[in-house]
Amino acid sequence: MKGADALVITISVTALNQQSIFINAAAEAGVKRIIPSEFGADLDNPKTAALNGFAVKLEVRRLLERLAAEGKTTWTAVSNGAYLDWSMCGE
Repeated sequence: MKGADALVITISVTALNQQSIFINAAAEAGVKRIIPSEFGADLDNPKTAALNGFAVKLEVRRLLERLAAEGKTTWTAVSNGAYLDWSMCGE
């Protein structure tokens, strides 16, 4: 990842716990901006963050916050809300 300005992680929801591998590698390589696979819910909302299923995303956020505080990278979260197709029922 050396020489890259940004890393956008679009990893599957079933592999979210693997993001730290990419994030740590990017920070070590000097990647300036990391956008984690945080698409969906707004984790800045404490009520949302407290819901089951967001623990892994919160761990990733804490990692990014630590790396940013150490000056190793910066990061941006994209919170676009719920996906319409996930909320539709029927076939």
